[in-house]
Amino acid sequence: KLMIHTIRKIRQSNSRHVEELLRREKMSLLGQVVLSVVHDFRSPLSVIRMAAELLEDPDSEPGVRRECCALIEEQVARINSMAEEVLDFSRGRTSLRLEPLEVSALLRRFVELNERYMQSRGVRLYLKCDSECVVRGDSGRLQRVLQNLVYNAADAMGGSAGTIGIFMDPPGLQSV
Repeated sequence: KLMIHTIRKIRQSNSRHVEELLRREKMSLLGQVVLSVVHDFRSPLSVIRMAAELLEDPDSEPGVRRECCALIEEQVARINSMAEEVLDFSRGRTSLRLEPLEVSALLRRFVELNERYMQSRGVRLYLKCDSECVVRGDSGRLQRVLQNLVYNAADAMGGSAGTIGIFMDPPGLQSV
């Protein structure tokens, strides 16, 4: 009886230990997902903030105000798209919105949207994009990949001023 009782207690203890390890692993994974989502939302929110600051300026010209409103609408749509992706992921689904993309236009737009924020961190974005190239891709996800690469590079600079270069001119690249 003592042996059976001891074995039961050991099994219960092992079961509790395994449950605790699984709970910790789930929490760690959830923390990583939340960190990724917050990281992705920083860029459109910083663009919205910059546009709102420009809108507050009483000396802003009507053209600048219209551009700021368009930027805010674009970034809100981007945030909604990212929220849909998070919901799809939580439901076990993923989907790409593949479309033909002009890479140089995508890169120029990325620099436009992130240049002021990077300047506020003392970082200059430099873009050299001499080639025209069309690829099929998901523009929102490609923008986030670029954002993560550039923001990580800026973080690696440790608050020092500097330049981050984005180059697209691979030899032998042909347009599709």
